[in-house]
Amino acid sequence: MHSIMPATATISPDATLCSLENSVERLSGDAAASSLLIDSVTVVVPCHNESAGVDRLKSRLLELESEGSKRCDPCAWRFVFVDDGSRDATYDDLCAAFGQWPHAKIVRHETSRGLIAAIQTGFKHCDSKWIAVIDSACTYHPLLLIDLLEKADREGYEVVTASPSLSEGHRQNFVDWRTTLSRVTSWVYRRSMRNKLSSYTSCVAVYSTSWVRQLALSMPGFVGLTELLWHLDNAGARIGEYPAVQYLPVAVGRKMGTMWASLQHFRLLARVIRHRLKNTL
Repeated sequence: MHSIMPATATISPDATLCSLENSVERLSGDAAASSLLIDSVTVVVPCHNESAGVDRLKSRLLELESEGSKRCDPCAWRFVFVDDGSRDATYDDLCAAFGQWPHAKIVRHETSRGLIAAIQTGFKHCDSKWIAVIDSACTYHPLLLIDLLEKADREGYEVVTASPSLSEGHRQNFVDWRTTLSRVTSWVYRRSMRNKLSSYTSCVAVYSTSWVRQLALSMPGFVGLTELLWHLDNAGARIGEYPAVQYLPVAVGRKMGTMWASLQHFRLLARVIRHRLKNTL
């Protein structure tokens, strides 16, 4: 009998996690079975007020388990669900949906601490060689994680992120100014970091566990994902990208607090540029 392992994380200042509500088609490569040298991976799923989407999440992750067992055999798949202080029935629904899953943990923040805090809590509950992160609304199809792992394994990356900004990927239902803002910030990050990526804001990625568990991050919310990449870049990690399709419902734009996130990006960009200048003078 498999059991859940609930835990309570230390509470820090709140930062609202922006939950996303739809999924996208997977930009698929060769679906033939492959033999990876990855023996274990933990999928971290941060959740915030996602009660209505838990059934859909379960369906998608069942697909991931089924396909992953074929293409990544004998890789052991583990799951950590982090409820980030949801005000609805997300935690109870997660317990009902995943409580009997093998190697599943369900962790709860008593109050919302934000996306990156939820992800870091998930990191602390991982003991596998690799960690994968997927958003609870599956705006990227979870099957994409297999492609990211294959790329990391075959090409020797410590990190591989999903990128809708590559030529073979794209975003659906994004307003033009949001896409423009993403491109502009990525342009600046690209000129200030060693790894030249098309996007530095993806919430879907795979990480070699030894590189991420001890990182101390200060930026809240989604911007913390970019700060994470920056620290890994400074530490010498090889970071790759894989083309992906992302779908964002119009309604989610209001949740994401785009202007607030933009201000946080400008703060981080200032730090990145100062660091770059300090090390080049």
